[in-house]
Amino acid sequence: MLQIAFEKPFPLMMEVVEADDRVPSMRVEMKVSSSQFQHSLKYHGMLWIGCLDFSKFIAALNSSPVDALLKDMNGNFSLSVVGEGWIKTLSCELMKADVGGKKRVEAVFWAEVDDEVFQAIKNAFQQFPVWW
Repeated sequence: MLQIAFEKPFPLMMEVVEADDRVPSMRVEMKVSSSQFQHSLKYHGMLWIGCLDFSKFIAALNSSPVDALLKDMNGNFSLSVVGEGWIKTLSCELMKADVGGKKRVEAVFWAEVDDEVFQAIKNAFQQFPVWW
């Protein structure tokens, strides 16, 4: 099973469900949730992510300062890690509108992460078995 998952600072699970060799990309099932102060927010959807974009994101996790951005091919989802030193910011942004643009959903999951949590996130991505 090709999957990336971590629990801190908020639970995120990303599992590959399909791959396309014509346009090197992968369709992933994405789950993100957050519970805080008697409120909870959950996202569950399918996204296409370019393999090259995924590789660039993993490489950027090793830069200093860190400035890593992963977006899906439709611009509905982004995951970023930015910062330097032992405090970095992890953010996950989701946006989806209907065809006519009359309904729109937006959510942002954002948290500061220390070195220990950043290393766990970085390891989860670096241990993903790329096939391209």
